[in-house]
Amino acid sequence: MTILSEVLDYSSEKLGRIEELPRKRALLLLRWTLFVCLMGLGVAGQLDLSDSVFVDLALGIFLAGNVLVTLLPDASLRASPLEFSLSLLDTAIVSYLVFQADVSGILCLFFFILLIVTAASNRMTQVILGSAVLSALYLLFCGIKGAEAAIFTVQHLMVLPLFYATALYFGYQVLQIRERQVQVQGVMKERHELKLILSILESITSSLDFHTVMFKIASRIAEVVSAIRCSILLVEKEDGQDRAFVVAANDDQKLKMLPVDLIKYPEVVAAIQQKKPVIIEDVETNDLVKPHLEELLRLNFRSLLVLPIVYQETVIGTLFLRASRKRSFTQDELKFCRVVAHAAASAIKNSMLYRQLEEHATELEQTGDRIRVLFDNSPDLILQLEPEGLVREANRTVERLSGMPRSEILSRPVGRILRGLPPLDALQSRTRESASPAHYPATLAPGGTPGRDLVVTVAPLSEPPGSLLLIGRDVTEQNQATALLQQSEKLSSIGEIVAGVAHELNNPLSGVLGFSQLLIQKDVEGKFRHDIERIVDCAGHCQKIVQNLLSFARSGNPERKPVGLNGILEKTLDLLESSLHADNIEVEKEITPNLPYVLADFHQMQQVLTNLINNALQAMSTERGSGKLRLRTRTKEDGRVAVEVGDNGPGIPPDILPRIFDPFFSTKKQGGGTGLGLSVSFGIVRDHGGEIQVRSHVGIGTTFSILLPAYKAQSDSAEKELPGSASVAEGKEILVVDDEEMIVELYLQLLQALGHSIDTASTGVEALRKIQGRDYDLVITDIKMPKMSGIQLYEKTLEIKPEMKRRFIFITGDMNSLTSQQFSTVTDNPCLLKPVSIDKIETTISQLLGQSKPSRAEDDSLNRSTPSSSDSVRRHPGRASSTQRLSLSAKVGPWCRGFKVRAGPSSQAPSKRA
Repeated sequence: MTILSEVLDYSSEKLGRIEELPRKRALLLLRWTLFVCLMGLGVAGQLDLSDSVFVDLALGIFLAGNVLVTLLPDASLRASPLEFSLSLLDTAIVSYLVFQADVSGILCLFFFILLIVTAASNRMTQVILGSAVLSALYLLFCGIKGAEAAIFTVQHLMVLPLFYATALYFGYQVLQIRERQVQVQGVMKERHELKLILSILESITSSLDFHTVMFKIASRIAEVVSAIRCSILLVEKEDGQDRAFVVAANDDQKLKMLPVDLIKYPEVVAAIQQKKPVIIEDVETNDLVKPHLEELLRLNFRSLLVLPIVYQETVIGTLFLRASRKRSFTQDELKFCRVVAHAAASAIKNSMLYRQLEEHATELEQTGDRIRVLFDNSPDLILQLEPEGLVREANRTVERLSGMPRSEILSRPVGRILRGLPPLDALQSRTRESASPAHYPATLAPGGTPGRDLVVTVAPLSEPPGSLLLIGRDVTEQNQATALLQQSEKLSSIGEIVAGVAHELNNPLSGVLGFSQLLIQKDVEGKFRHDIERIVDCAGHCQKIVQNLLSFARSGNPERKPVGLNGILEKTLDLLESSLHADNIEVEKEITPNLPYVLADFHQMQQVLTNLINNALQAMSTERGSGKLRLRTRTKEDGRVAVEVGDNGPGIPPDILPRIFDPFFSTKKQGGGTGLGLSVSFGIVRDHGGEIQVRSHVGIGTTFSILLPAYKAQSDSAEKELPGSASVAEGKEILVVDDEEMIVELYLQLLQALGHSIDTASTGVEALRKIQGRDYDLVITDIKMPKMSGIQLYEKTLEIKPEMKRRFIFITGDMNSLTSQQFSTVTDNPCLLKPVSIDKIETTISQLLGQSKPSRAEDDSLNRSTPSSSDSVRRHPGRASSTQRLSLSAKVGPWCRGFKVRAGPSSQAPSKRA
């Protein structure tokens, strides 16, 4: 056995050397060895080389085969058909020669057993061992059959090298075939893996759907590695912590971005942190997944492989494979997974970049849509110009203002759309020199919306060089508002001056009017009556001018009620009907029925309409001697109520039109007007929250439009007129307070003539001191005085003597200058406007003293006594006194409107005071 073992070792060593030889040399060596062994059988007498032609032919063919193998190139020997043919031919020849060597069949039996053993062996050691065992059995069988001495004959011993050579030759052939098969299987496997890799790469390059690509990769890996589940995880950093999402799994095609709690996957965390594969061949013996062993076994996961997907030294994901049996992952499998992981890294990164680009493109598209919406719906005119000055793009505002469709606007020179801009080269030069946009005034070209003012902002565009962006803002209303504001400020400034002048004129005008009226009463014979009446008429005219000045200067506190403009217009026409008829003016009315009410002062609105109609009448009669007056009322779209007064007169020239509301501006001949009519009208309408608009075309006519806000609620408040004249009360104590000596003298003469006891004071402080020491039936005071005004005197008096609440008469030259609080104060008592007629004073005093006369109980409590006539008159030093009582029944005419007071809870019966 020792010898046999050594022979086997030696044979294995030699065979190992043979396997290291090139295939052709090894094959020739084994074939020649087998040929020598066959010739040895012939020499030993086992084969009859002389008598058998077929034996010689077989040996010749085998010899020719050796020669052929020697001559053929090595590459030809590797061809499968030739190699298979030689093996088949060699098998047939050797089998035939073995059969001829022992006709009894014992040798053939052992020979074919040796071939079977050789074909079934996987290693050369098994072949050698099988040949040795069969050789021993052959000798043993021959010994049993014959004498022991016959076993060791030359014929029998020559069979042993044949067995050994046959085993080596055919064993080498079998192993080569099997090696070839393994190589073919390896090549086929590699080809399959390459096909899978190519398929993955094709998926990566052909599909931009991230999840579809990841699903194909997971499916291919699970197919190659024989895993029941292969997942691909995407790893992201958020606040320094790793977050993972399952983006694909081979067993769930619909799975997308499933969040993963990495705490439950320590093997994944280890692969991410170490950037190396984590291989777990048996989950039951691994400490890393021991906390989650029960869950792994429930899912039938026995082996795990986690391979990090690295892109530029950063782990962006992992391949996560689970097998259902305990197994080790081969190096080929790991290599394949690494190749796929590298491809997957690129795919993941590309898909992430594509997704980012897609999101960015969507965002850009949405931004573009929003910009387009803003562009088209912008109230500003927007134009994009080519370097040549042609319109490349325009928004809808350009279409609306230019009156042209967009198709006609494009490629049109900008000068045919906008007028007033500098030349194109100047605009381009300006934008090149300064990065800030430039602003230019412009108007629309003929054919566009007329009368629109624009401010055009010009800015450069980067591409193409020389292109410009023009944004035109419609500033027509802004310019009109600015002009209106300037007009209002100018009127306000002039109004302050006018109010001061008017106030200063009121005091001497009161003296002229009052003393003139007194003179008429004293001129019993009437010698100077006509001249005095002329003085009164002139004073009345002056009063009217002063009141117009004050109406223009002050916004005032008009008596506003819900009124209908249709009714005001009709009443105004009634007043002016004779004038219109005399001047051959035809009236054309377009009255809208059921017109909403407006909150307005009837008299002020009538004054405005009178001014406008008179202006139209004078314009038409002066120019043509006749004309047509157009009157129209309607409700505008914005809810305001409009009254339009139009004529077919000569019109107003454009250069004069902006000045028509200026105070004292008039186009009439000298003496034809004061120039305050439109100014006063403008102020009245403005104070009512309205607006006056004017449209005029020379040679066609002029139209004024009054726009007032509609009144939406009805007021139940009412105002009542003071009743007519009452009987003149006599013998009352009256205090007259005024800082103008002439006014005091006028009231002194008037009131003494009425039989009253008069006391005077030149300041409010002096009057308060006298009121504290004496009880007066009536106090007549000017409102505007130095140191203490009449209203302050009234308030101080009520603090010490509240019973005098209705014993005051206020005199003012400008009712509109009162504040709302002052106005509220004076409404409890009469307030007369300067200059005051004698009739008005007489009537007001009689009404007030008749209504506010104290009761008997009040007389007793106050302990009042009537002074004698000698003590009842107090005058300033040097003033003439008169005790003559004058009859003031003659009416000179009301130079001031009747005073009105608001009816309140404390008012007496109408028979005494309204």
